Amino acid sequence: MYFDTIVAMSSTSRITIPVDENFRSQLALKASSLGFDSTQAMFRYVGRALVDGRRVDFGEVEDSWGSPPQHVVERWRQNAVEHERDKARGVVKSFTSSDDALEYLNSL
Repeated sequence: MYFDTIVAMSSTSRITIPVDENFRSQLALKASSLGFDSTQAMFRYVGRALVDGRRVDFGEVEDSWGSPPQHVVERWRQNAVEHERDKARGVVKSFTSSDDALEYLNSL
């Protein structure tokens, strides 16, 4: 009996991008924090999305305002405490639908 041997050739190729070692380390940490097992996996994901015409969003929008001042954080904390106290007293208005909430707002 005669068998033909079919050898599958790899259809992958390599892209080499020279980068600074510090940048490479930072990029590897970022890829890991985003859940990728390697920088290469992150690039493959982004590249495939671009080729397929999909938008890639890592939810990493830089907040140009920075962190809120400590006095604002403290005021928010106090507001949260007051809200919980009012909720326990039964004076916090709650709604079961957006229509109910809008109706209430329109009545003010």
